[in-house]
Amino acid sequence: MKIKSDKLISLAILLSLSWMMACTPDDANSVKLSEPFGSSSNHSVNIVLGTDVEQLFLSGSVTIVRGPVTIYVAKPNNTRAFSRTFSSSGHFDVNTTITAGVGTWKLGLESGGGEGSVDLSLSY
Repeated sequence: MKIKSDKLISLAILLSLSWMMACTPDDANSVKLSEPFGSSSNHSVNIVLGTDVEQLFLSGSVTIVRGPVTIYVAKPNNTRAFSRTFSSSGHFDVNTTITAGVGTWKLGLESGGGEGSVDLSLSY
């Protein structure tokens, strides 16, 4: 069976578009912190908020092999709008709403000798 070249080109374009859509983030209004951490890890990601954003939503989970580790959301002035320290091992769900404001906000973790992993999302 012979397929015309224009049909092959159309098929290639459709496959390329499908792949691009699968690799596009679902929500451009969020950042993720999803990684393992070690005893001296400090990781963070930033999200920039405009005047129309009233609330941030922090959700996900933290798995602690050993503690302590602190997760936080910092305001543009670097004060913490949310902070939680985990000291004992286990799997913990995180789900909280934070009053937002204009500027660059930070989702981060600080390990004080802890080990484990995080899978957190900060969105609006």
